[in-house]
Amino acid sequence: MKKLSLSLTIMLIAASSIAAGGHSLAAFSPSSSHILRMLRLRAAVKTDQPEYALGQPVSIIFEVTNPWTRPVRVDFSDNQGFDVIVRNSFGFPIWQLSSDQSYSSAFSNIELGPGETERFQIQWDQKDIHGLSVPAGLYTVRAFLTAATGRVSCSDYTQIRIRPQEASNAYIQDYQNSGCNVEEAGRLAGEEERDKFSAEWRDGLLYLYHQNATYNCCIEEIAITMNMADRIIWIYEEEILEGDGCRCMCNYDLTTTVAGLSAGVYTVRFYNKKTKRFLGEIPIVVVPWASQP
Repeated sequence: MKKLSLSLTIMLIAASSIAAGGHSLAAFSPSSSHILRMLRLRAAVKTDQPEYALGQPVSIIFEVTNPWTRPVRVDFSDNQGFDVIVRNSFGFPIWQLSSDQSYSSAFSNIELGPGETERFQIQWDQKDIHGLSVPAGLYTVRAFLTAATGRVSCSDYTQIRIRPQEASNAYIQDYQNSGCNVEEAGRLAGEEERDKFSAEWRDGLLYLYHQNATYNCCIEEIAITMNMADRIIWIYEEEILEGDGCRCMCNYDLTTTVAGLSAGVYTVRFYNKKTKRFLGEIPIVVVPWASQP
């Protein structure tokens, strides 16, 4: 297992000079008085596809190759080893791998034989440094070895496109509510048990569950409507009273069935339509790519 790291002392593992394209590079070690002005390693960054839907994870692959005829060892001051920066079409950095990572301060290194390649792979979830989803557009992905001394030239970049969201065909296929859920003692569910939210993807449909929703005891139904934009689904619940309703409250279990969703990652937020009160959310709901309706 090759070690990774982050300071940049570069050592050519050789006892004599290395001939490369007619030029000679002197071998050296950390105690040597010889210092390479620049060691060039071959770098290539690529993604698993050139275009992505909004919210679709981006797989980034970074390969570092030793083009020389002798082994090369790259020493680092910690175990980071490489970094990735994503810039938007205006050139502004919107995400960096190291911004939300912590690394050990232990020294480490990678050793590459002649022609050998070290491969790194990560996933970007299309979130910026603030954790917000990025919009559609063209993005530049740059990967590089992280070097404290700056004596290694090893970086590459590629571009990807995130497609605008297609017009949504999602709709509520059905909604249901249980009867009044009252505990044996005749009391409402405790605060910790109210407003529990969950989701389930099954047979091409998204089932949304709101457990122990608190509404009037005398209702005809709890009507549910929805809206969707930018991979956020808003669910609006509205109690339809029998006459003027009753002077009591009940807990209900609500189920909403959503059809027509395209594959991707969604956030679902629940609101009381009458009071406009935010009830809660399911931050991540995954509709599988291989299971589109």
